[in-house]
Amino acid sequence: MSENELLTTEQLAELLGIRPNTIEGWRLKGQGPRFCKLGRSIRYRRSDVEDWINDNIYQNTSQTAEV
Repeated sequence: MSENELLTTEQLAELLGIRPNTIEGWRLKGQGPRFCKLGRSIRYRRSDVEDWINDNIYQNTSQTAEV
């Protein structure tokens, strides 16, 4: 799989083990990974998803920021 691979919301949800509407909520709030809007389609570059995951790695819960 290429780092430039584009994922749908459903594919990303499956990858993360969460529901697609959770990702849609994050997108509305600007909390999830960066996305591309191609016409009416929303896509997520795998490299952006991996960067977002890496930016959200913590040692303990006191390190997390309030959202």
